[in-house]
Amino acid sequence: EMATLASGDEGRVLCLLITSRSVESGENILLSRYFDGSSPAAQVEVEGKMWDATNRDMAQISEDEQQMIAMYDDRVVLCTRLSDLGIYAVGSGHLVDELILSQLLTSFIAVLRNLAPKGPNSAQILHEYAKVH
Repeated sequence: EMATLASGDEGRVLCLLITSRSVESGENILLSRYFDGSSPAAQVEVEGKMWDATNRDMAQISEDEQQMIAMYDDRVVLCTRLSDLGIYAVGSGHLVDELILSQLLTSFIAVLRNLAPKGPNSAQILHEYAKVH
């Protein structure tokens, strides 16, 4: 069951995902962090709706760090790419809008660049940070 906003909840960041992007295999999640306590089944549901909402937008991103906005249900999704990575932030509520998510993505990308001065990529993220499933 998908986590819903409690009455009076002004907003929150629900999740942050990093995917590998390739023509051959499409997108695969390398790293995910959910901040709403959702179950694995709810996370799969969120990811499915997020892919449906952002698939066309991600294909239109022509340069690294260009951000695209999508919406589904009461969620706002901001997505961008960096090298062969897709980076997604999902939020909800009236205080977590595209501006907040944009700041989050910009800050997160700065951290990735500091951790990988030669430029982050999917092989490096998978090797250093990804969970074993």
